[in-house]
Amino acid sequence: MSAGAQTQGGGAARSRGGGEWLAPLLAAAATVAVTWGLLERPRQTAAALVLAAVVAALVVSRHTLPRVTVESVLRLCLFLLPMAALLGASAAVPGFGQLFAFRVLIVAAIVAGLVWALASRRLVLDAPRAPVLLFVAWFAWLTVTLLWAPDKVEGLRYLGLILLEITLMIATAAAGTSRRWLRGLMITLAIAYGLSLLVAAAEILVGWHLSSSVGSHGGKAHVATGFLYNPNDLATLIAIAWPFALLALLLAPRHGQRLLAAAALGLSLWVLLDSGSRASLIAIGIATLALPFLVVRRRWVRRRGLLVGATVALLALFAFLAFNPTDVPVLRQFRLVNLTEQTDYGTGSGSTRLALIRSGGEVGARYAFLGVGPGNAGLLVKQQPDAPEDVSALHNWWWEIFVNGGLPALVLYGMLYVALVTIALRVSRFARDPFLQRLAAAVFLALLGYTIGCLGPSTVVTFAPMWILFGLALAVAIAARREVRDGDRIGEAT
Repeated sequence: MSAGAQTQGGGAARSRGGGEWLAPLLAAAATVAVTWGLLERPRQTAAALVLAAVVAALVVSRHTLPRVTVESVLRLCLFLLPMAALLGASAAVPGFGQLFAFRVLIVAAIVAGLVWALASRRLVLDAPRAPVLLFVAWFAWLTVTLLWAPDKVEGLRYLGLILLEITLMIATAAAGTSRRWLRGLMITLAIAYGLSLLVAAAEILVGWHLSSSVGSHGGKAHVATGFLYNPNDLATLIAIAWPFALLALLLAPRHGQRLLAAAALGLSLWVLLDSGSRASLIAIGIATLALPFLVVRRRWVRRRGLLVGATVALLALFAFLAFNPTDVPVLRQFRLVNLTEQTDYGTGSGSTRLALIRSGGEVGARYAFLGVGPGNAGLLVKQQPDAPEDVSALHNWWWEIFVNGGLPALVLYGMLYVALVTIALRVSRFARDPFLQRLAAAVFLALLGYTIGCLGPSTVVTFAPMWILFGLALAVAIAARREVRDGDRIGEAT
């Protein structure tokens, strides 16, 4: 080898050696710059990072983008919407609290859906006609009451919120068009619920809160809210999820799945005790009491005596919480007798809820029980002389429906709810797919409990878990209809 060649080789080696230090130096400089930017200019830095991520994604996927269709974008948005709804404002862009995943996805889904419709195509859901017509009738009547509503701007806002949540419900129901989509949806919802419980555990243990929690805005230091805003919302989510975890514990095919379900149930009960929600406690009790009758009738378990014994023990625990005579603060808050005492003495939650019901009835009577207009119930109730101070929401979903929409809206919504419960029960009985049977059974039990569970939050018009539950009821109905029509071929393509 010549001297010139050796010199060139040495230069190349030195060049490679210098290049080895270049990447770490650039990474360190970028880390310092990003850290400084997030501390000093958080909004601008976050926007720059999002833009950089979008550009990087476009560069990486430049060869696959031409093959992306509007249908695939629409399906992806619909698939991710329910999980994003559970994450809520906690999945916001840093520095932009109002820009979070759910809002981005719902806008993208609406745009993709409109483009899909303009292309003279349609995504066939094959949903049952009765609940769809009842949903339309309920919304149509609320729209009619807008004619005499005192605050029409608030009425339009309320109707817009319902439309957004109905979009979430439709996105959830669309999972019924594919067996793989439906299974994937349940996995993502389970992950979101598990993460919410872990966040709640951190809140209880160390007082750490997400920015979307009431605990981060001057509330109680160790209150648990998960990804939601207040403890009552989280407790209601737990009541909805309880039958799904309980059935998974009894019927999951793998030991690992049953262990995860048992852990979720234990953690859920612990967080529920911290919340003090009596409505959610009753909702869980209703679902737990109905479960053995459903499971034994379907012959899904062999050890029926063990199931009945475990159910009795669990119900005994709930009864103790509801009627316990102890003075321990965590247990005392669950005593149902406290509601009567609070009503008699005019203090506490019981008195507040009774005053809201009384004021709502007085307001509804002025409008001949035809409804005060969408979203106007809280505004008018707050103006009543005997209404609680600083409380605008009715804290009773059934009563909110009645005051806003009057007797017509309450009747339509009641029929709709009965239709969803009946559909879920029928699918749990007649579906051929065991997974679909048990998912429908969990939906049925959750809907039973939610008749009382919906009384926990101040309002549930924007409570995503409720609309996801309604969407799951439609999803199992759609899957069952496709099962009858297409046999074993349903859901093979997503």
